[in-house]
Formats: sequence, C-alpha cells, structure tokens
Amino acid sequence: MTTLYIVLIVLAVLIIGSLAYWALSLTKKVKQQEEEILKTVNDKHDHITESIRVISSAYGDNQIELIEASIRLKVLLDNLPLSEKEKEPYTVFSVIYDKVAHIPTHENWKALDKNTKRQFEKDMKVLEQDYEDLFASSVEQLKRQKFEFSPTIKYAKK
Repeated sequence: MTTLYIVLIVLAVLIIGSLAYWALSLTKKVKQQEEEILKTVNDKHDHITESIRVISSAYGDNQIELIEASIRLKVLLDNLPLSEKEKEPYTVFSVIYDKVAHIPTHENWKALDKNTKRQFEKDMKVLEQDYEDLFASSVEQLKRQKFEFSPTIKYAKK
C-alpha cells in the first residue's frame, strides 16, 4: 500500500503542479491583455486631448467656425471620463450643439433650397453672436485644462 500512496502523492503533486502552471500562464495572459487595453485607452485619451488642443488653437487662429468647433469639442469632451463638475465650464459646447442638431449637413444641406439655407445661415449667425464670448472663454479655459487620466487595471500595475 505504501507504493500506492507514493504513486497517488506523486500524481497529486503532478496535477497540482500542472494546475499551478496553467493558472500562472493564464494570469500572465490576462496581464498582457490588460496592458494592451491600458495602452489603447491611454492612446485614445491622448488622441482626444490632442484633438481638443488642435481645435481650440484652430478657433483662436480663425481656422474653424464657432459652430463647427462646438460640435467637434462637444463630441470629444463626451468621450473623456470627466465628472459633471469637470464638464461644467464647457456646457456652452453642448448648448450650441443642441441648437444646431436639427440643421441638415453634407448632402442634405446641398439638397436644401436657397431660402431654407439662408434662414439656417441667419439662425447660425445669431447663435454665434449670442454665444461668442462664452464660447471664447470656454475655449481659452480648454487650452489651459490638464486632462489628467489614470485608468487602473488589476494586474497591469507599473
């Protein structure tokens, strides 16, 4: 019987060792995947913040219109993990976005008759005049804003 116990103990040790090796290899795979996800998330965050800076500078250099900048900045800010308090100084972008959401774009704009286009253009001009100061101050604040970002993942600690 001692031989049977020895065989069973050796077999148990082999099974436990195999399971431990398998668990470690799975943990390593998970860690690699999480590091890749972390890199992707950080790259996306960097791309969004750089886009915000470019659009803010372009507006300051008169290379982009207020309404187009508002639309782009609103969408970019919506893709950042900001609290409501952090978004508060930039609500003007959402307000403008909501006020022009009904206006057709691209091919639909081209299909409009001249009177309808003129009315939309007139409405947009009034909108730009109404929000120009608030928009400009929000853009200036955006230029100074540091978008801190530190996602955490269980295994991918540095």
